[in-house]
Amino acid sequence: MLSKQTLNLIEKTNIFENSIKWIASKENEKISKLSTNEALNLIGNIIFFGNLFKNCLSVCLLDWAYLVNRILKYCAFIVTDNKKSNCWHHPLLGWTSERIDGGYQWAFTRMIKQISLLWSKEMVEFLAINFFTNFEETKLPQQQNIYKRKNSKTLAEIPIFSTIDNKLPSDFLQKFIGKFGSKKHQETVGSIQAVALPPFTSPIIFCQLYQNALLAFYNSRIEILSSLSRNDSLVLAKLWHYINPDVSNTESFKTCLGYLVTDPSVTSPHFAPLQLFGEIAYSLISILDEREMYETEKPFTRIQLCQIATFANRFCFHAIWDSLIDFENRRSSLLFTSMYNLLNILFNRDCRRQFTPSKNFWTIPEISFKAFVTEFERNETSKRAQLLMEKMPHIVPLRDRIFLFRKFIQQDKESFSNSNTIITVERSRIIED
Repeated sequence: MLSKQTLNLIEKTNIFENSIKWIASKENEKISKLSTNEALNLIGNIIFFGNLFKNCLSVCLLDWAYLVNRILKYCAFIVTDNKKSNCWHHPLLGWTSERIDGGYQWAFTRMIKQISLLWSKEMVEFLAINFFTNFEETKLPQQQNIYKRKNSKTLAEIPIFSTIDNKLPSDFLQKFIGKFGSKKHQETVGSIQAVALPPFTSPIIFCQLYQNALLAFYNSRIEILSSLSRNDSLVLAKLWHYINPDVSNTESFKTCLGYLVTDPSVTSPHFAPLQLFGEIAYSLISILDEREMYETEKPFTRIQLCQIATFANRFCFHAIWDSLIDFENRRSSLLFTSMYNLLNILFNRDCRRQFTPSKNFWTIPEISFKAFVTEFERNETSKRAQLLMEKMPHIVPLRDRIFLFRKFIQQDKESFSNSNTIITVERSRIIED
């Protein structure tokens, strides 16, 4: 444990700030060679001193956030499925592909306390205020030569935080994003037009940070979501305003769907705000009682709940109907799951006690019942219709669903009536027959 004199010396001499910048400059050489426990110890110290020296942290916040994000990505990468035979259990990460060094057992308690400061009330408020205060586009294009990685082929691998030594042109990242977006900007999938990815903004950094934390620290997932939803006006409300800045715009879901057309593999950090909002909102709404949701109307008013429900309903529908989601891709599957879970909890709460203005609120006007019947009758192209009926049956009115059910029963009867089997039973061999 460091003494007060040592901590004061660290703060006065800017050792923490300079260390963060130095580690960021050596990231490609050092962090990639760390073991799991060494990476966790490093991120624990980075978070601990960042929480302790917030004045210094505000100066090197982008470098600090980049380092934490980079290590969280590495930790999330080694988290594996517990069904595999060659995996080991880690007290913080869960099941990992790397064996735990017994020599680090004594440090686990302190390390977990340090890392948990990332989702403490003070740190969440500090980061939210700093990253959400300026809603203007944050210019973060100035990168180092260390960021030009030969094996980096996806947008997610391109760092989004500026550092000290600016070797690349100032508009490098923005030009790259512009080329990436304009390359597919003219494409259209179904009824959704591709939308070029906009420049990075500061809320994306905040969302990507905690989204990576949710992926890496699966055992602490509930604690992280609870902490983020503790002050709903600071995080959740700002996230919804970021996703849907124009209240009068009922087509804001098309922008996010347009990003999916542009980046179908969901490698861009631009999806982090939407995914994080879905997970936090689902976690919070699932525990709200009737008084909080319908009387005090916190964290959302009934009008906002209807807006969120419309957004989630239309987003999930078009994601399936226009085949924008690849369920085999983990990134896109997680994005859809976050919005689908939010949609389900809102629909179930509305069935329990209605907050929507009409019974036809959940139906989709873009598609008619005849289109659904046509999809089911075509065996080759009926997968999306079957998936919609499995996951989102509420988009079809109940009367039409009953009609469709009866039609299926009639078709089954007709198929069996034409396949009668004639048998002959001989009296002398009745037992054998």
